[in-house]
Amino acid sequence: MGSVLGKIAVETPQFELLKRTDSYEIRKYGPLVAAEVRASEVFAGQEHKGNKLDSTGFRLLASYIGAIGKPANVAVSGERAESIAMTSPVVNQPEKIAMTAPVVSRAEKVAMTAPVVTSDTTESGSRSSAGGLRGQSGAMKTEEGGVMAFYLPSKYSSVESAPKPLDERVHLVQIPPRKVAVAIFSGNTDMRRSRTQAEELFAALKVDQIRMKGDPASLDDAVWWLARYNPPWSLPWTKRNEVHIELES
Repeated sequence: MGSVLGKIAVETPQFELLKRTDSYEIRKYGPLVAAEVRASEVFAGQEHKGNKLDSTGFRLLASYIGAIGKPANVAVSGERAESIAMTSPVVNQPEKIAMTAPVVSRAEKVAMTAPVVTSDTTESGSRSSAGGLRGQSGAMKTEEGGVMAFYLPSKYSSVESAPKPLDERVHLVQIPPRKVAVAIFSGNTDMRRSRTQAEELFAALKVDQIRMKGDPASLDDAVWWLARYNPPWSLPWTKRNEVHIELES
């Protein structure tokens, strides 16, 4: 029932709150590890609508951590399956072992976290980034169709320490520390609908002369992403959503 009413009962990334205004917060996040899927790989050679990544991408990531069925990963030890705890938000972006005899491989169930993080490429080429998932700077142009990512629990401090995905479409990425501006809102949303909130946040940062990553002239040049903290079945008005714009450090 708590999930229906919007209660977030899973781990969320820790941050330092640097500033709060009536319309946004400025936060500083430490390094994170994320599992991501890319629409260009999930739907290779297929026509698809952007929101299909919400369902197909989520299933791939949920399978990796073991939220759906047996965990689709190999523990670093190579000895057993590892369940990974679910975290929040979801962001809307096989281990090679030395040969021995016998080889024993099992999955590791990983705890769920929040939020789910999603990024997308707009018609004008927006540099939205699923939490700055690739590249040391976090600034990049997403591949066509977007990226969805789960942040892994904080006990996984590096890509090397996390269970290795069995599905080659699931990638582990190291996210460097970063400073972001965040606007919080509720309701059902996706990348298309959240662009309104992102535009408003961008305008507010310009007015307040807050320097954004790469000094973008418009949102289409900014590094931004959508973070969703609740399951789809939560009541719309109880859902916590955020748009993040990366700032200069």
